[in-house]
Amino acid sequence: MKTSKHLIRMFTLVNFSALTKRCFGIISILFFLFLGAKAAYSEDWYVSNAAGMALEKTFSRAALREPYALKIEYRGQNSMPLEISVFIDSSIAVPESFNAELHTLYENTEEIKQRWIVRYAEGNTWLVISVKENGSGFAEYYDASNLLIQEDTFFDGSVIRVRHHYDDRILMQNETWQIPRKNSEGISAADESAESAEPDTHLWSDVYHYTRNGSLRSIERLFHSAEAEDKVSLVHFVPLNPGYEDTFFRNVSPALSSDFMSDVIYVRIEYVTDNRGRIISEIHKDDEGNIIGELVNTWSGDRLASIAWNGENDTRRIEYEYDGQGNRIIERNYRNGILERLVRAEEDREVEELYLQGQLSLRAVWKDGQKISEEYFRLRSGRSF
Repeated sequence: MKTSKHLIRMFTLVNFSALTKRCFGIISILFFLFLGAKAAYSEDWYVSNAAGMALEKTFSRAALREPYALKIEYRGQNSMPLEISVFIDSSIAVPESFNAELHTLYENTEEIKQRWIVRYAEGNTWLVISVKENGSGFAEYYDASNLLIQEDTFFDGSVIRVRHHYDDRILMQNETWQIPRKNSEGISAADESAESAEPDTHLWSDVYHYTRNGSLRSIERLFHSAEAEDKVSLVHFVPLNPGYEDTFFRNVSPALSSDFMSDVIYVRIEYVTDNRGRIISEIHKDDEGNIIGELVNTWSGDRLASIAWNGENDTRRIEYEYDGQGNRIIERNYRNGILERLVRAEEDREVEELYLQGQLSLRAVWKDGQKISEEYFRLRSGRSF
């Protein structure tokens, strides 16, 4: 009997030891898997274009074989990345629940751009921010209904801030401010002491006037500082078609709001107007006064026919077409002579087409500011774009 009990005890100890080793092995594997999951963020890869749009989801190797590839890293929930937290305007409330994404654009396998996108829990964009190594860049803030409420442009030593005010989703006024730059400790870069810190400067306000049918009639610029008056001239427009947009006006429809020229604005702009007060050219300069390029507006009667940007190594052109009632029905975007985007109005909706290497790659249909359908196309060579 003693021998039997002794054997049973030994068998139990042996099995317990084996079970312990097995559990320890499983726990170790799970632990290292957990560490790996914490160290590496989940990501998706897309075929893209020069604008950094996610055109078609694919594998990283396939995406990098294309002229442009986009990697999206998902950086978790409700935790603001340290890389951008210093650039965020503390006066704007951070959503209670949000998701952060890092978008990296590659051209011929070389990384060329990065931007962060922070989204509300529902998926709409709250913040888009991109900052270069030298500290220059931009940040855009949106409300829960997807309206752009603030734009920050970062320069050496200051921030140019534009706040947008709406009435029932219609843009009524912009306020442009010059804000002292903040360093990583959140202290004014001008001086650490509150007494000698450089104050915010309200440069000017743009007030938008509309006709009874909703057409933009004029934009009135009101100066709030003598410094601003030295930089720009009064901007005033004759009656224009519904949906007209220029440097100071952003339409609420995503399809008809082109950001094609949004990154060609520099520190100083000299405006040239005709005898009717219309802007016919903008000469853009850097902070040292060197000419970077010129934006030329071509008018047909009271309507804008085209906008052309001529830079050192970059030419762009936006062309507009109108119907008999003066409504804009077609917009075409060209980069270095190659068509990249076309938008046409069809009754109660807009059709947006994106082109890759001059060939149609995506067609989207928008209605009441919302995308209702999307269709992808393949290159004529037969391989997926």
